[in-house]
Amino acid sequence: MGRLFLPCLIVCLASAFLHQAEAGIRPVSLTEYRELSKKAKAGDADAAYRLSIYGRYPKENDQWLELAAKLGHAAAQRWLAYEIKQNYHDGYAEFGETRQEAVLTLLTKSAVNDYDAANNLADAYREGYFGENDKDVKALAAYRHAASLYSKSSWQPLAEMLYRGEGTEPNTAQAYYYICLATHCIHYRSVTGKKLWQLRLQIEKELSLAEMKEVWENVDQFLDGKLVREGSPIQTAPLGGTTIRESDFKKYLAEVRSKEKKHRHFLSKIQ
Repeated sequence: MGRLFLPCLIVCLASAFLHQAEAGIRPVSLTEYRELSKKAKAGDADAAYRLSIYGRYPKENDQWLELAAKLGHAAAQRWLAYEIKQNYHDGYAEFGETRQEAVLTLLTKSAVNDYDAANNLADAYREGYFGENDKDVKALAAYRHAASLYSKSSWQPLAEMLYRGEGTEPNTAQAYYYICLATHCIHYRSVTGKKLWQLRLQIEKELSLAEMKEVWENVDQFLDGKLVREGSPIQTAPLGGTTIRESDFKKYLAEVRSKEKKHRHFLSKIQ
């Protein structure tokens, strides 16, 4: 029993720390707790969400999270869906008869304007969490919605699904557009970066130079001014924020752009 309990405790604590770090909310004093409690009970979703993260009484945190979700707080709905899906939270009855139904309800609501929720919804569809019926079609739609909310996490799965024709007819040009976006945002020497570039090179074999140049133009237009350092303040992984310092980020961005420029030049010469 003890051997099982410790890993579960570590996972649950990690989930809580990630939740706290993402929200960037500081602990509340006793006075603040009382004030926030009154506001939350009166229907203030933000107050309930804050108490769910940094309330003074851990046993109450799940109740505050449920209340915030009921009141329509998008981040609360997303986090509650995550906890229900991972079997960390048993209070799903008010959101659905099953865990799957509750997760679907919560993520569908929060995904309207929350790109992380849209990605989580798409991932759940794609893995078959809600069932196999039209899972790829629904996953693709959710990834497209996440992309419309400027979610870079949606670009890789979109490229993969469009290239393979999952949930739609294969579309090599669109797949290339999203894989080009993805390779701009992850260093090419990283494990993920190498995987992305492998897919990109594979897709490029099926496109003409003219088709690639059209995509490059659209990619450059979209990314203009958008490649900025995310996360503040700098925090130790995996608690959130970013471990990339401003000076390192500029160097990183310069290396990524140099790689892109050389690659495009190479393709222009051989075709």
